[in-house]
Amino acid sequence: MADFKKLLSGELGAVLSEGELSLLPSGYQALAQVAVLNLKPELVPKAGEIGDAFLELFPRFKTVCVRTGEITGTFREPQLKVVAGEPSTEVVVVENGVKYCFDCSRLMFAKGNVSERARLASLVRDGETVVDMFAGLGYFTLPIAVLAKPKRVYSIELNPVAFGYLNKNLALNGVEEKVVAINGDCGVEAKRLAEEGVRANRVVMGYLPAPKAQLPAALDVLKEGGWLHYEGVVSSESDGSGLFEDVRGAAGAVGRNVVLEHVQRVKSYGPKKEHVVLDCIVS
Repeated sequence: MADFKKLLSGELGAVLSEGELSLLPSGYQALAQVAVLNLKPELVPKAGEIGDAFLELFPRFKTVCVRTGEITGTFREPQLKVVAGEPSTEVVVVENGVKYCFDCSRLMFAKGNVSERARLASLVRDGETVVDMFAGLGYFTLPIAVLAKPKRVYSIELNPVAFGYLNKNLALNGVEEKVVAINGDCGVEAKRLAEEGVRANRVVMGYLPAPKAQLPAALDVLKEGGWLHYEGVVSSESDGSGLFEDVRGAAGAVGRNVVLEHVQRVKSYGPKKEHVVLDCIVS
């Protein structure tokens, strides 16, 4: 996108002042036919004109949104507003052969996690039982079900909007028979699964900030020798040992041992911070 700002400036030269042109964004996020722009506060009154100019330059897009705030709330909802083009914000993103349908104005989709979604699916062995504790619209469930050969994936999601899209995406990818979708609190539901005799080879805890409070439930449903994938944010210089203390402490409290096998660095999460995933074996 090196020339994006230059192209947009050329299109808006008669609409924006020199000072406003200098504030134009240097790039955008593409979600299928929807483009998302981050605008400086000074440019917000001109968002419609900027959106129209964007569509003139890039006609493959049908809708332009601008961010109106940070991701907020328990369900980590994006703050977007349509400023040009068609009003629909439902998209289908295809990634590694997996289809993700969602409303990008209501649900977050971190494109920077593409490698981690594929990596985790590659770790799943044939016939495994997997519990995905924060399934969302199927971020990890879908690649595991599509790209691997699990016996069963139990996908737990509390947000009713995300849960609706999870079920839609299972059908879209033709993997309904591999997945049991559960609408509820993952701490409650993972414990219930354990009480019903489910023993997971692998538990995925794909949520930020690190979901420490849900570790006891994850350990309940995880069989001896199973894998726990625990996400968090650490300093760029960290080896992950501080975050691993969350897992070690929770395991020790119930008389279990845990070994940190690998620290996967996913992406930058701000100045001198990194999003990481800990791959742990629990006995």
